[in-house]
This record gives sequence, C-alpha cells and structure tokens, in this order.
Amino acid sequence: MNLDFSSSLYLGIQHSSGELHGWDSLTTGAPAAFFEPPAAVVLGKSIARLQGMEDGVVATSTLHLFWDWFGGLDSRRDVVFTDARIYRVGGWGVERAAGKGVQAIKFRHQCAASLHRFVRQNTGTKQRPIVVSDGWCPFCGKASPLNDYLQIIEPFNGLLVVDDTQALGILGRKPGVALPYGFGGGGSFKYLNTGSERVIAISSLAKAFGVPLAALCGSESQVTAFKLRSETRINSSQPSAAALAAGKNALRWNAANGDCLREALFRKVAFFKDNMAIGGFETAGGFFPVQTITGLDDKQTRRIHAALWKKGIRTVPVLAHGKNPKLCWLLNAHQTYEGIERACRAFFALIRDSSFLKNYDDENLARRDFITSDER
Repeated sequence: MNLDFSSSLYLGIQHSSGELHGWDSLTTGAPAAFFEPPAAVVLGKSIARLQGMEDGVVATSTLHLFWDWFGGLDSRRDVVFTDARIYRVGGWGVERAAGKGVQAIKFRHQCAASLHRFVRQNTGTKQRPIVVSDGWCPFCGKASPLNDYLQIIEPFNGLLVVDDTQALGILGRKPGVALPYGFGGGGSFKYLNTGSERVIAISSLAKAFGVPLAALCGSESQVTAFKLRSETRINSSQPSAAALAAGKNALRWNAANGDCLREALFRKVAFFKDNMAIGGFETAGGFFPVQTITGLDDKQTRRIHAALWKKGIRTVPVLAHGKNPKLCWLLNAHQTYEGIERACRAFFALIRDSSFLKNYDDENLARRDFITSDER
C-alpha cells in the first residue's frame, strides 16, 4: 500500500517536463535588479491580476520576499502587529524588522478586537501600523478577518501584509454551498471580496499550483517601491527558467481546469471527513484540504503516524495551535476514493488494536518523521 497524505500539492498539478516549453538557458546569471526576463515580468503581473491587484513581482521563495520587505521598514515610523499564529516564514521577516529596531507586537490569532486594542495603545500620531497575517488558517479552517483589519489601520495610513500561500489556488470569488472554495483560485482576497491599495500579498505557488517560486503583489506604487529597495534582487538569483515556465503552466491549468479540480478536491475532503465520522472521529480544518484528527493524545499520534508510514500511508504530525501533536492528513484532487477509504480503514484498525497502542515500541521512527511545526 502506498498512499500519500503528506503532500500539499492540493490540486495535483505536476508540471512534467513534457508539459513545459523548452528554454535556452536555465538561469540568466544576472540579478533581477539588473535584468529581469520578460517571462518573469509577465508572470508577476498575471499572478497579481488573479488576486485582483495591480502589479506583482516574482522571487525564488517567500523567505526572500519577507526578508526583503521587512528589512525596508523604518524603526522611527513603523510599528508591526503580528498575528500570534502566523506561519513561520512570515514571522522570520518580522524578526528581521525587530532586529533593526522596529517595534513588533503580537495580537491574538484572527482577532480583530485584539488588534484594534494594540493598535490604539501603541501607534503614535506619526507612526504607521503594519499588520501581518496569514490569509487562511488551515487548522482553524477559516479566513482571517482581513476587511476588519483594514478598517482598523485605515485611519493611521497603515498597511496589511498577508501570507496567502494556503489560499492561493484554492479559494476564490463567490463561495457558496455548491463550492465553498469559490471560483477562480484568486485566494483570500477574492474569497473575502477584499480590495485595497493598503494590501500587500506575499504568496508561494508551491502548494495548490505546485511551482517553486513566490510572488509579492499589491498596488503598482508598492511593488515599484519594493523593487527599488530590494536587497535579494541584487544579491541572490532570480527564479529559474524552469520555475517561470511552470508558473505559466500553472496559471494555464487554473484557467482551463481549476474550478473542476477544486470541485474534485472539495468532494475528496468531504468523503474523507465522512469516513472519519463513521469511525467516530472528528477532523478540524473545515472544508480545507488540511485535515487534523482530534481526540488523540501525544503518544497515540506519534505511534499511529509511525505505524501508518510502515504500511505505506504517509501522514504529517503537526503541533497546529496546541502543545500536543495532531495527526494531519493532506488531501488533493487526484487521490482516489478507494485510496482514501483504505487509508481510513487502516487508521481505524490501528486505533482498535489496544495492544498496539500500549506496546508499540518504534519511537525512533515516530520521532524521525515528526514535524514540529506550528503551521504547515
């Protein structure tokens, strides 16, 4: 049995070499600040349009973009307010700003009231609040209240920086009962009908779209200002020709088949949740393809995870928002109903085997495969 529930390629887009057009050179050898391939410029603008924004620029990873953007903040003017559960890469960008003397304050996860209180208490008359949040929390199974955040910072001329990696390619406009994800795959901004020149989106395409690159999108003036002050665009390589070709291919797939893939994904998630419910287990994550099992303790999670991997069923233990790990299953559009059902049955068989839970002694394997991440 070989069933993978550890991959975040939610739409199952693979980008085989035969799908991509060829290229004369894998890399230009020149920093993006000096020469940017036309394909990179077009791709950045296309991702921005998908998210409902004016302009965009691509980079090798979200780490490059967060590091760069937060490195340009002014400690005399800017105050950063960060969701306490933000994905770690965004947090590293905030840490860089804090290391340069910028005041950084955490507010309660997805809580506009908490943000409002901290902004009022810590923003001076000549200071600008910078709010940092993920667009979607896969463990809570809901979007952050981005429109509320914008209302809070608008009187202070603030900015909202959103890591929309999870939602890009999955969520979109006009969500409804038939397709809760919505249509188009434009991410949290389309899903929440959020539009503002005060928003900056930093998103990886490595999940739903399966492309190893990232994009920073926003107003034309914000993107232009970022390009002018960017350090990584001078001191590190730009995305390869292969990554740019895959990005173009992903957007082509999304335009032609994206909504069908999202519908298939939603049905697979619902099927998985139904199977778990029949076995007496609830899963957290709502309708999103990241599903975590509730009701297991630390030892059960570790041992079941290790035993499932031995059976060829790959799951991902994560800390989510608590101190104890939870067993996480990542669904994608190309998984089969039969495979999902078989994996659930294997899980139930382990749960019912009380001697296994009591005596299983492969802690080394359990620890080796354990991912200690607040967010995945």
